[in-house]
Amino acid sequence: MRITYIASTKLTEMKVFLVIFAVLFFSLVSTDIAKAQADAQKTFDRDTTPIEYLDYHLSKPQFMYYYGTDDTARAIINMFYRKRGIGVLDFFVYPVAASVIGDATVLVGALMGISSNASAASAVIVGGAVISVIGLYAVPIYYLIQRSNYSRQKLIYVLVGRERGMGIPYNILNNLRDIDFQ
Repeated sequence: MRITYIASTKLTEMKVFLVIFAVLFFSLVSTDIAKAQADAQKTFDRDTTPIEYLDYHLSKPQFMYYYGTDDTARAIINMFYRKRGIGVLDFFVYPVAASVIGDATVLVGALMGISSNASAASAVIVGGAVISVIGLYAVPIYYLIQRSNYSRQKLIYVLVGRERGMGIPYNILNNLRDIDFQ
């Protein structure tokens, strides 16, 4: 009888020890996980500079360096620069190419008017003139509006506002594509 009492006491002590050990082990593991998650997140000192005074004359790599803190911020920067386009192409190459194509079409229409029926030639001439006008005026105006809608100043407002707890505007979120997250 004495032997069974000692054995049951030792067994109880072992169970209590295992329960205490398990509780301590899981509490240490959970605090280590919480500490690792807190360390993994970037911490920022709150910048209280008014947005109007921040320098927005930055290039894309500078925006990525200063404001590209996570994948969402980098995607927003990529989207703004994708929407802004390339100034040389938008304001020089595309209009000149459209003008050359339109002028060539007008020339073809003029040659058609000399050699064949005038109604088809006049249609080609009008088409060429429309292409030239669209290329010289409408395309640059479109890209000018696009560049003002996605200006670097608006980009800094979105990024700094997001850092300070304001939401991202719906039109920005709606324009994000998979390519922006790469």
